[in-house]
Order: sequence, then C-alpha cells, then structure tokens
Amino acid sequence: MLEKRAAFVSWLKAEFDSFELELERKLEKKEIDVEGAFEQYRRWHEEAEAKNLQIGSQHSRRRSMRDFLGGNWRRFKLIPMGRGFVSQFRIFEFAVFQSVPNALRKRIPALDRKLDAWAVRVFKKLVVKVNGIAYSVRDYESLEIIGSKFEPFMARWFQLKPDDVFVDIGSHIGKYALSASKVVDGDGMVIAVEAHPSNFALLKQNIRLNKAGNVRAYNLAAWNEPGELKLFIGSNSATSNISRYSYGQGYIDVQSERMDKILVQDLRLKRVDWIKIDVEGAEYEVLLGLEETLSKYKPKLIIEVWQKNLAKMKALLDRCGYDFAKCSGFGEAQSQYYADFLCISKTN
Repeated sequence: MLEKRAAFVSWLKAEFDSFELELERKLEKKEIDVEGAFEQYRRWHEEAEAKNLQIGSQHSRRRSMRDFLGGNWRRFKLIPMGRGFVSQFRIFEFAVFQSVPNALRKRIPALDRKLDAWAVRVFKKLVVKVNGIAYSVRDYESLEIIGSKFEPFMARWFQLKPDDVFVDIGSHIGKYALSASKVVDGDGMVIAVEAHPSNFALLKQNIRLNKAGNVRAYNLAAWNEPGELKLFIGSNSATSNISRYSYGQGYIDVQSERMDKILVQDLRLKRVDWIKIDVEGAEYEVLLGLEETLSKYKPKLIIEVWQKNLAKMKALLDRCGYDFAKCSGFGEAQSQYYADFLCISKTN
C-alpha cells in the first residue's frame, strides 16, 4: 500500500509540473483555448481520481466529480472578469489548480504548499474589470468582494448623488470608493481609509488605474484616538482586524487617528453625505472618533455591525440622534456573525 501511495504521489507531482509547463507555453504564444483546456483538466482529474481510488480512497468517484463540477465551476465563471488575455488566463490557471480535492491536498503537504505558491503568483499581477472599473487584486477573496454577488443589498440601500461627499472606512482595495468616484464625479469627493499596507497599496494602484482624481486615500486605522495599534493579519485580505481576534498570522503596527480630525479639522469639509464603515469589529471605536462629524454634518451611515457590538452601537447612535434600519440580518448576508444597518439622522 505504501509503495502504491508513493508511486501515486510521484505521478501526481509529475503530472502537475507537466500541466503547468504546457499552460505557460500556451500563454506565451497566446493560443490557450479555455474550454478545451478545461475539458483537458476534467479528463486529467478523472484519471487522478481513478488512481486515487485504486490505492484505497473511501471517496466516491461520482461524489468527487460532482463536487468538482459544482463547487469549483464557480471559479471558472470568473474568467471573463480578467482584463485582457493574460489576466483571463491567470484566473483560469488559478481555477484549475485550486480545484484539486482537499483530500489529496491534505495527504500530500508538498503539493498543498505548491498550489498555495501558485495562487500567490497568479494574483501578483492580475487585473480584472467589473462594471467598467479596473482592479488589481490581491487574492481570491478580493475577486469575490468586487463581484456583484457580494453584499447585493448595497445596490438598494447605498444611493449616492452627484456632488456627494462619501467617506469609505475600511476601503479594502476600493470597490465602493471607486464606484462612488464615478457617481459623485468632479464636484464630489471620496475619502478612502484603509489600515492594511498591502490593501492600501492596491487601493492607490486602483485609483491610478481608473484615473479617479476625486479620491483621497489615507493609510491609517480609524479609531477613537490617535496613536499606534496592532493590526492582526487575517486569513485573507478582507479579515485583518484590530479589535476582534488573531488568526495566528501575527500582527503589524499601524497608525490610528480620529476621523473627526481628518474630516472636520484637516479637510474642513462643508458637507459629508455618506459614511460606510466595514472594519471587522472595530465599528464602535470608529464611531467614537466620528461624533463631531455626525453632529455637524449628519451623514447617512451604512455600518457592518458585529453581533457583540450591537447593543452599545445602538446606544451610541441613539445618543447621536440616529435611527436604525436593517439592510441585512445575522445569517442573511455574508455571515451569521454580523449584520448591516443603514442609519439616518432623526433631524434629516
């Protein structure tokens, strides 16, 4: 049995190396046929699964192919998002290599590490285009976030007008900041705030890609006081956080600031129409640093509220004169742990 398993592992590694080299050759010559390559991969997957069954796997071949064609096809459907041939090919390559069954990845740690390394390489220079906006992306989570199926309720509740001033706190790589930039046009303004340095670098790059001259970007953590904070590195680009918990990936030190200082004192804005807050559990501290802004401008708020913060968030916003309207409930949107709320001043 051990000899058969070792032979299978050697065959699998050799097949992956060969498959990658062939894809790279076709990329250089720009002769990749996505449908044909997918069919080639599907046949290869069947052969690999058949070999795996021969050495005692308990997984059904039918179930394995069903999972592959169902769950993994979602990645292949992202191919048209790629801006140009090379980016479309890179998404295809990522979809292929990430479709390897988890059972195989767990049994072959070396293969698992190689697949993760391939994924990092794929996203290094990937540019996609969604709704007329170009994005450099950092990981698969970024692709999911900028897609239309992520936070679908936002299209209903978040309604900007030309000339509006929009503040995007937790801007990530710029999905809402860049779409807002197009709506508010030249007379409006977008202030995008992102704490993670890698996300911020992509945010700046995406601002340049789209020539979004009405977006001002700040690399800091919105908080209730200035200083230095620990930003715990998340499992992907969207889950790094200050106040929630560590993913075991370590942390980096980031600068914090009250948004009141930036919006009221530094920029001396005459109006703030909308503020979006998505900060992975730090929303209460962010609002404490916005009390002057809320009192002076009475902007509409869309806030992702983690369940543990809900009671004190409602108390704070009630004190500031705001009403709550639920955009998505716990378990109804992206997670069972948080909900999204539209908050409007009672004096509006």
